[in-house]
Amino acid sequence: MIEFYFDFSSPYSYLSATRIEEIGARRGVPIVWMPILLGPIFKEIGKVPLPSRPRESDYARADLRRWAEWLDVPLTYPPRFPFSSLAAARGCFFAEAANRSGAYCRRLFDAAWGEGRDLEDLRVLESLAGSVGLDPVAFRESLARPEVKARLRDRNDEAFRRGLFGAPTFFVGDQMFHGNDRLFMVEEAAARLSGVEAAGTAFNRWFGIRCVSRGGGSAQYELVITPTLVNRRGVAHGGAVSSLLDTALGAAVVSGIAPEEWCATLELSIQFREAVRPGRVVGRGRMTKRGRHAAFAEGSIVDANGIELAVAHGTWYIWPRRPA
Repeated sequence: MIEFYFDFSSPYSYLSATRIEEIGARRGVPIVWMPILLGPIFKEIGKVPLPSRPRESDYARADLRRWAEWLDVPLTYPPRFPFSSLAAARGCFFAEAANRSGAYCRRLFDAAWGEGRDLEDLRVLESLAGSVGLDPVAFRESLARPEVKARLRDRNDEAFRRGLFGAPTFFVGDQMFHGNDRLFMVEEAAARLSGVEAAGTAFNRWFGIRCVSRGGGSAQYELVITPTLVNRRGVAHGGAVSSLLDTALGAAVVSGIAPEEWCATLELSIQFREAVRPGRVVGRGRMTKRGRHAAFAEGSIVDANGIELAVAHGTWYIWPRRPA
């Protein structure tokens, strides 16, 4: 499992919340939402909150805009920043008891940082709780219960004992990772823990290509088309698309041949159906036939709506063992 420690008042926690469940789904591990309050932890370790650090705060605002653009998610500051997330954090325990913690936390993060709503306003919290299927009246009553207050204090104490010093922070087993920009490491650690293939080659990690599934002559790999991968017309560079398709089709071939065999791309042909625009796309590959010395594969790229953007077919040479 991935334990996700966060504070609703942390914009970097919001950025992580937009991706953490997708990572868990890819790697077959559950996400445990762990609300905390950063204020008491900062006081204990003598750390000044980000808005009170002028130079770093100014940089963070620019950095957050860049991250939001890169992830293609909205970013709107709430009316108060920083704000007290006490009631919102206590509400997580009510949502958890109803098996709605993920839906509750995602909705609150989106409301605070995507829509600029005030999570200190209990009327706003009630409305948001109701929007994810929770009883608003029972939800509000739960916020004042002594056992709920104690659970949040215990959660904070536990986070401090584990070495937490900021948010977002993630634990995969005994390994701690701090920061929104460490999510790729969190995913690799979760993959190793679950036995699912990790990010793959150094090229894939550098380029941002990630394995969704592979086996039995089929493979799926995903890529987020970011501004660094587009041309001057604002669509994905052909080299980015080719890299994703070569990876997906090649992985399909690798998964369909014997473990001791080796292969390399001989030919790859791509036909574009639609412009590949910024956002998440998936490359799908399937080995269609193999002979003694060659294998053939076909595949496609689809967007988040399942629309086919490009198709490809290719040929791979097969060696009986890895070449010297």
